[in-house]
Amino acid sequence: MAKEDLSFYDMKGGFAPVKTEFGRWWQTVYEIHLEVDLPPNTRGKECVVNITTTELSVQIRGETKLKGKLFGIIRPDESVWTVEENVMTILLSRSDHAIKEIIWPSLMADKSYPLDALAMHETRKKLDLERFQITNPGFDFTNARLAKCYDKVKDLPKEEDE
Repeated sequence: MAKEDLSFYDMKGGFAPVKTEFGRWWQTVYEIHLEVDLPPNTRGKECVVNITTTELSVQIRGETKLKGKLFGIIRPDESVWTVEENVMTILLSRSDHAIKEIIWPSLMADKSYPLDALAMHETRKKLDLERFQITNPGFDFTNARLAKCYDKVKDLPKEEDE
C-alpha cells in the first residue's frame, strides 16, 4: 500500500476519513459519517437512500453507489442524509456507542471500506478522547494526551526501496 493510499488525518476536525470509490467515511462515538460524491447539479429528489438497522443502500440517478450490510447496528430513525454542493452527507446514529472500545474496522460487514492502519490509530485516539469529554463534561481535553501506547502505529506498510 502506497503512502498516498493511507487516510488523511484532519487535525482540526479530529477524524481520519477513509477514502472510497463513493467518497469517504469516518466515525465518532455516536455516529458514522459518510460523504458520497455526486455528479454536478444532482438534486435530492434524484437520490434514493434506504437505511435500516443493519443495511444501507444509496442510489444516485438510478445508479447504485453503495449497498450492503453495515458492520454494526444503527438507529435508522435517528439517521439523516442531505445533499449539498455535489456531496451527499449521511449521518448514521450508532446503537453500540454505549459499549466501550467499539470501533468499526470497516463500514460494511463484508469488510469492504476498511480502516487502514493510520485511520485505525487516529480513530482510537479520537474516540478515547471523545469518551473522556462525554464522561467529564466540565473539563477541556483539547490538548490532552492519553497514557495509552498511541505512539506506535501497527501494520503500517514499509516503504519500498526505489
